[in-house]
Amino acid sequence: MKRVVPALVASIAPFAAMAQSPAQPPVAVRVERLPQHVRERVQAHADQGITSLARYLELTRTVYQLHLMDVLAGYERSGFFVDDTAMTDRQVEDSIREGKLRPVK
Repeated sequence: MKRVVPALVASIAPFAAMAQSPAQPPVAVRVERLPQHVRERVQAHADQGITSLARYLELTRTVYQLHLMDVLAGYERSGFFVDDTAMTDRQVEDSIREGKLRPVK
């Protein structure tokens, strides 16, 4: 039994490392119209970065009906369109992470 535990830990360790994403800068969000409990959760994930926010919104989409483009603040709305077609949340997330979309100053 003692041999099983170290083997289990060793087999899980690579997955635990993948689950931890590198630190990302906070993302500005517009949460004024949201209920208090949703506002707090969205803000908490936005403080952890774009990946955390996008994952949270994806997981709760059927409950709150929120998309990434609905809550992002400070970005030029026209930046969310490519050839007059709205970008998907995944494309917006990737563009922000890669620095292609930046907040308007």
